Amino acid sequence: MPKALLSCWESLNKIAQVEMLFVEASQEIILNRFRETRRTHPLAMTLDETTSEGVETLTRAIALDEKILEPVRALATRVVDTSRISSQTLRQTILHDYAPSARHLELGVLLVSFGFKHGTPADLDTLFDVRCFPNPHYIAELRPLTGLDDKVAKFVLNDTQVTTFIEKTADLMNFLVPLYRSEGKRYLAVGIGCTGGKHRSVAIVEALGERLRAIIPNLKIEHRHFDRE
Repeated sequence: MPKALLSCWESLNKIAQVEMLFVEASQEIILNRFRETRRTHPLAMTLDETTSEGVETLTRAIALDEKILEPVRALATRVVDTSRISSQTLRQTILHDYAPSARHLELGVLLVSFGFKHGTPADLDTLFDVRCFPNPHYIAELRPLTGLDDKVAKFVLNDTQVTTFIEKTADLMNFLVPLYRSEGKRYLAVGIGCTGGKHRSVAIVEALGERLRAIIPNLKIEHRHFDRE
């Protein structure tokens, strides 16, 4: 064990009651996890050049990693084996035992308007397609405007199907947000997409955001494509 770590551990225990959590898994499980993510083990590059590529190299790297961390594991006051538990369960355990106040933190919600023709944003947790509603693009006087303009917003929101969609989506999020929060999720990105991301999605996100702010204080709005042709 590095002397610096041991010295730090001893010093901390003199001034406070400290717990060290060591998270581990079986070699077989770790091997499968690296296979699934297709990531290279950091220690694989330290093995000699005669080592063959693939599973043998990864297996040796995992074994070496375990050997290096043996002194740290021996020092730990708590060991959690993640071989048979999900990442969600692990997150809940850590939040419950080490950050109980985090359970009461507000969930950050981001509402994003976007245009499918510009590509679906990769950072969304879920999305709704609103291309089923009438498109202001085909009205000459509305085409150069955006969903932030009153004329476009009025056109979009005057459709009873749109207002029903907003009401039902708000109800759904009102139902889901507490569930996400209780599972330890701290951030939720919801996309509303139309063809170009300029009219319908923008107006709907603004209206939905206004409706949700009362129940989701930590809510932000972002319009990804409203200024693109």
